[in-house]
Amino acid sequence: MTEQRLCWRCREWLANKFGSNYYVAPSNHCHHPEPEQKPKEECWCDEPNFRMIYLGKERTEVQFCPLCGKPRKDWGK
Repeated sequence: MTEQRLCWRCREWLANKFGSNYYVAPSNHCHHPEPEQKPKEECWCDEPNFRMIYLGKERTEVQFCPLCGKPRKDWGK
């Protein structure tokens, strides 16, 4: 028996509805023509712009991307 393949949208919908340990029934299928992998979400480091954040009441310069951890010197590459 082959494993049921669902696109990322269907897997995300099932995980949101039933939790991470959802059961993929044989009747579950998708016909979406989309890629198997979820597209990369936009990250702070995709643009080399200068970013500041507030930590408490102080504005602080961001040294690492808070989403992926890439150092600021490598942003935009």
